[in-house]
Amino acid sequence: MNRQAAATTVAIAATALILAGCSPPSASTNQQTGSVALQPDVAANLLWAACPDGVEKPEDGPPQLLCAAVPVPLDYNDPDGTQIDITISRLPSLNPEQRRGVLLLNPGGPGGTGLDQPNFLVDRGIPQAVLDSYDLIGMDVRGVGHSAPISCGFTDDLHYYGAVPPYAYDGSAFDEQVKTAQEVAERCAAQDQDGRLGQVSTANIARDLDRIRAALGEDTASFLGYSYGSALGAAYASMFPDTTDRIVLDSNIGDTHLDRDGLRRYARGMEETFPDFARWAAEHHEEYGLGETEQQVRESYFTLAESLDDTPVDGVDGRAFRLSTFVTLYNPASYDTAAQGWRSFKQQRR
Repeated sequence: MNRQAAATTVAIAATALILAGCSPPSASTNQQTGSVALQPDVAANLLWAACPDGVEKPEDGPPQLLCAAVPVPLDYNDPDGTQIDITISRLPSLNPEQRRGVLLLNPGGPGGTGLDQPNFLVDRGIPQAVLDSYDLIGMDVRGVGHSAPISCGFTDDLHYYGAVPPYAYDGSAFDEQVKTAQEVAERCAAQDQDGRLGQVSTANIARDLDRIRAALGEDTASFLGYSYGSALGAAYASMFPDTTDRIVLDSNIGDTHLDRDGLRRYARGMEETFPDFARWAAEHHEEYGLGETEQQVRESYFTLAESLDDTPVDGVDGRAFRLSTFVTLYNPASYDTAAQGWRSFKQQRR
């Protein structure tokens, strides 16, 4: 779900943290393959300072996040070898007397920054009981943002959003997507001089989470993750059952990793939720003019997408339109945004 989480979703996840602790597995040993246990006194070595530029402040002002760097092995099979820094942020408990521990956060993606996730949750109305019970810990996972970032050398002809065109809706578009994806992979491989790319995995990020837990001086850590973050949280709890506390997985992708089958499930999920949007849009036909029935709204979608394939509007082509619709179907709170966009494109086609 990434950053489209609505206040209701935040509240549900927060309630689970408050009321329903997860029971650790019965296994006596965890599966920390390649990991090395750290001692709590490592926390004394963390240097907290102002977060890097770009980390947004809460809309209502303070509190202000502080950030620190946690060293972890690049390769957990060589724990004493090359180290990289994972940048984390912290919003301390607002009521130390009620503090339970730390709550590690992941916004999904994978690949997006998470340093400002504590502020994001505050702005979305996370309950006071959670803010009292936990230090909220955001982070950029390895390879992302301020945590040993990996650059694939994208240039103006192959930039982030245009790198791999979304929605290969016919054979020609599919061939183009395959060609572009291969070029992206080749560029990334050519830039990977120190082997970082091969060390970016859900398992290694889960190991990083446990290092962060130890570096903070905590015996256990709780976790809240959305979308891809649910895969990370599942892996984290599976690998470290003795040092995880409460785990909340929101918008679950159904596994401990994100593979091709997982990505295919997105298409099914969006198809299953589209009727909800279509029903809502039909109920608001007088305002948006997208159709008086669910079927008419569906027909409006295909008509607009095909029209934008032929003639983009303000730089938005059919692929971008399909992508924007995909994103807004994550949450009913985004339906108005989607409907406004559809209405604008429909009006400009006349």
